[in-house]
Amino acid sequence: MCIDLNKNEDRKMLKDIIAEVTSPLLTDIKFNLNNLTTEVDYIKKQTTETNGKVKKHEVLLNELRKEDEIHAIKHEYDNEARILTCPHTKTINELNERRTFGIKTKQLVSAILGIILLVLSITFTAIKINDSFTTSKEKEQIEQIEKIIKMLQENETNNQL
Repeated sequence: MCIDLNKNEDRKMLKDIIAEVTSPLLTDIKFNLNNLTTEVDYIKKQTTETNGKVKKHEVLLNELRKEDEIHAIKHEYDNEARILTCPHTKTINELNERRTFGIKTKQLVSAILGIILLVLSITFTAIKINDSFTTSKEKEQIEQIEKIIKMLQENETNNQL
């Protein structure tokens, strides 16, 4: 069977067949489109509500930050004022100076004692080295003196004979 598109009957029949085939498909597409539209509307609503909440929270957060900064500045000013008006500030500062002076003095004394010990160690080592050289020379001299004494004793004994 051949369809001639120039004939009204054939065109009408072709349109009916296409409508019959595409009608269920169009129904599914329209249903899915309605579902998607509903979901998009729900997402828009949630996004709008969330953005509103976020904006509200951002405003609250900025206010809290400002209050925190004001509090910190005020607290710092209060501390400075308290230190300036405290009757014991002078005493505290003097005690701090004495403590640091005491620490510095101890460090200085320790350094001086360390240097003295170092100098003494070097001196004693030098004396000990010098004594060891002197001892060798003295031993030689003592040996020579002993030889001379022996010779003299021998001469005396020979002379007595």
